[in-house]
Amino acid sequence: MSAQCSGEPHKVNKRALVTITGCAVRVTRDRLAVVMIIRLDAALRPPGWIASASMFTLVLKENCLFILRTGPGVASQRIYTQGLLQLRQAEGSLANMAINAVVKNCMTQVLSSEAAIQEDQLRAEHLSADKANRVFKRNDISNVRTKVRSYDIRLDFKASGKKFKFECSKLYQDIVMQLAEALNA
Repeated sequence: MSAQCSGEPHKVNKRALVTITGCAVRVTRDRLAVVMIIRLDAALRPPGWIASASMFTLVLKENCLFILRTGPGVASQRIYTQGLLQLRQAEGSLANMAINAVVKNCMTQVLSSEAAIQEDQLRAEHLSADKANRVFKRNDISNVRTKVRSYDIRLDFKASGKKFKFECSKLYQDIVMQLAEALNA
């Protein structure tokens, strides 16, 4: 049995979970049903006139899209991506000190919140943890669009009459495109 994410086949391990740079695919056999989970971490809802920026994890599981707030956001996805790359490359070195303290604090909180989310245990308690958390049936989602820009990828859609806009890192371009394709299906 194999799972596919970002175009390359991968073998499924004993627990049937494959994690590939922000994407988790779970393949189970439950009465001949195959469940695919697409997970997109570090999706930024940009700041607006009233609302502040926030980071979200988007999880498409079966026929539901979970939108889970993972922490405060930064001004742009480019700033977050640059800080994340510096943190990965220079963990524990002096170059790590160059990251803005606000961005570093935001990243620490977001990364710990993302690590706590387990796709196979998404239930109503995750939604009640924060009023910004939402869940939508796939049928309620329409007008899904992606726009690749020079520094990020924009994912826009409507769900239950409300518009959602997320800025996603170019590091996760394959996952964003796969999520958009699955929501359009």
